[in-house]
Amino acid sequence: VSDDATTCHILGLWSHLSLDYSSSTAHRDQMQQQQNGGDGKLATVAHIDSPDYEDCIRDAVDLHYRHHSSQLSSSSSSSSKQQQHQTRLNGDDSTIILPVIKLSIHLMGGYNDNDGTSHEITQGVLR
Repeated sequence: VSDDATTCHILGLWSHLSLDYSSSTAHRDQMQQQQNGGDGKLATVAHIDSPDYEDCIRDAVDLHYRHHSSQLSSSSSSSSKQQQHQTRLNGDDSTIILPVIKLSIHLMGGYNDNDGTSHEITQGVLR
């Protein structure tokens, strides 16, 4: 137990663009790398020390969605070509490629303080 425990929290957001394929794993992995240019991940870390950070957290989440939405729009023509290529590889016309933005949220810190501040911060972040 730390004598230096505080009510603050560390919030981590990690996101990436994923393509949902109705095809084999090998083809999905290959096409995923082509779509993302081999990367395309985004991470954000924030120090939250009061329950008044709702707008900041929403802005960070929005940033992740804007980042990946711009990836989608900048590669829309190559995505059509990839979909046609994938259909030819499978030999059928039923292949569907759906882009999905996946966002992971990691929350660390806080403790059960007498004033309930840490609990209030946690609830504020999870809203």
